[in-house]
Amino acid sequence: MSYDAAMNADMAAHEIMSKLQAAWLVGDGDAFASGFTHDADFINIVGDVVRGKVQIAAHHDEIFASVYKGSTMRVDSVRATEIAPGVGTIEAKATVISSFGELATHALAVIIERNENWAIRSFQNMVPFALG
Repeated sequence: MSYDAAMNADMAAHEIMSKLQAAWLVGDGDAFASGFTHDADFINIVGDVVRGKVQIAAHHDEIFASVYKGSTMRVDSVRATEIAPGVGTIEAKATVISSFGELATHALAVIIERNENWAIRSFQNMVPFALG
């Protein structure tokens, strides 16, 4: 899907996060990775680095079949910022609900526009640490 200059990063961010959530809900690694560029970098909540769309898909298929089997993910908030033409960021908060309970996450992604399509180039997820 293409976007004109007036709706660039914001609309793309919401669409991308919606796709990630939908893919998580059905446990589909390929669908999850579809929101990423072929050369994307993905850092998960424990700091593991996965490089490339194919590897991101395989990694998610693996966790959907194991630790996150049957889990759900709810996107709680999305904030997008266009930092240059064709380049933006997504700040997203989400909750993963699994047999372990609820896990709040906070992610920052860099999105880029290539051939009128927006995708994640770099994604880092974390679990906020509360002091005291």
